[in-house]
Amino acid sequence: MNMQTLSSIVGTQTLPDTLQHLTLTGLTLDSRHVKAGNAFVALAGMNQHGLNYVDEAVRRGAALLIIEAGLSVSSVDIPILEIKDLRTHLSWLAANFYNQPCRAMQVMAVTGTNGKTSCCHLMAQAWKIQGHKSGVLGTLGNGIWGQLQPSTHTTADAISLQAELSKMAGAGVTHLAMEASSHGLDQDRMAAVPVQWAVFTNLTRDHLDYHGDMEHYAAAKARLFAWEGLKGAIVNAADPYHGSMLASLHAGVPLLRYGHSVGDDLWFDQVQMGAQGISCQVHGRYGQGVLRTRLLGRFNLDNVLAVVGCLLMQGTSLEQALEVVAELDPVAGRMQTLRIAGCPTVVVDYAHTPDALQQVLQSLREGLQGSLICVVGCGGNRDAGKRPIMGRLASELADVIWLTSDNPRDERPEDILAQMQTALLRPVHTEIDRRQAIHKALAAAHSDSVVLIAGKGHETYQEIAGQRHPFDDMAVARQWLQEGLCN
Repeated sequence: MNMQTLSSIVGTQTLPDTLQHLTLTGLTLDSRHVKAGNAFVALAGMNQHGLNYVDEAVRRGAALLIIEAGLSVSSVDIPILEIKDLRTHLSWLAANFYNQPCRAMQVMAVTGTNGKTSCCHLMAQAWKIQGHKSGVLGTLGNGIWGQLQPSTHTTADAISLQAELSKMAGAGVTHLAMEASSHGLDQDRMAAVPVQWAVFTNLTRDHLDYHGDMEHYAAAKARLFAWEGLKGAIVNAADPYHGSMLASLHAGVPLLRYGHSVGDDLWFDQVQMGAQGISCQVHGRYGQGVLRTRLLGRFNLDNVLAVVGCLLMQGTSLEQALEVVAELDPVAGRMQTLRIAGCPTVVVDYAHTPDALQQVLQSLREGLQGSLICVVGCGGNRDAGKRPIMGRLASELADVIWLTSDNPRDERPEDILAQMQTALLRPVHTEIDRRQAIHKALAAAHSDSVVLIAGKGHETYQEIAGQRHPFDDMAVARQWLQEGLCN
């Protein structure tokens, strides 16, 4: 069990004499997880304030209550520590409790609307190929590459994040690729993580229910590029918001711009798409060469190029970097393909934003001889403004469209589907039951068709009315095809 004195956790803050030598066994934001000797940190959440659960924390054995300075709290039988700007400082408290677990790691953080997960998993693979022990923190899970445990958030809360980093440090991880979500950056969850390499993929509409508008969304992402101690920034120069990231960089931080244009530090042309992957010519100030990847989808070239850029900034030659990325495997739930002889090709992708859906559909259309069928929905309790856009894009870019449930959460699926149908360019099919929608889409497909099942990707559940039910898009499609039901 990790144990620390309070004075070692709070650092330079002056403590009352009674708290100087208080020993803590842990930190937690969740009263349900309090154990004897823990400090309970009472912060405001999206729906409730931690102060509402102080009594429960005390009953479970909390030894200390940590609150925002100036807040009032009813009388409790344990000491109270007030900290100004608690949310901002919590990451440092947690890092100190866990002895600064990633102080000796090489840390790359990726931010952007789309591509974070792919870039992180590809980078972790690349490091492993180079002989490093790599770890990942993000949407698909946390832990040592190849041994990931499920995660609940793209960027975990400040305490859980440091706890996970402590496990990785104990397991010998030397190189870490982590996703930096806009929520996580805005809420300072990773403030104490010593990021050395910052990557920006792109910025398109998402999370406006939280940020309000694209300017605030971009500002949250740009915080990553103002990080103290940054050794390098790798930025997608083709994205119109990349200037916001550059404006945040401290003077002297090395910069690599990757993109599609002559003059970028790393750029590509002569793209050749095939069923087994993609190849292109890469150019720039590091030299030139041929990039080959087993990944599908033109948009994945941006992700692979970001990884090449990271390797270059870390001292790998272009020739060696291209050899490494040629060995990379596709990422689960990202253009994940299922081919069975005589059946339509199935592609499962996490595309849940307008830009991601557009990119995937356009990529699948290239060279396609048969029909392109799209099964897609939109998540509940999320930015409703993107629903008509998603519906319109599907109706514009696919031949046959099945609108269905994604994770409706606490909303009525009928309401979500109705919003998706307000800007359609052609008639669509609707089926609330996602399993049935997949079955019906496959039943109408031919052997030369491609059926895209979009929105959930790697997820193995469907969240309906607060409950998570087992559901795996790829497993549903595979079972239907293996039962010999295709045309």
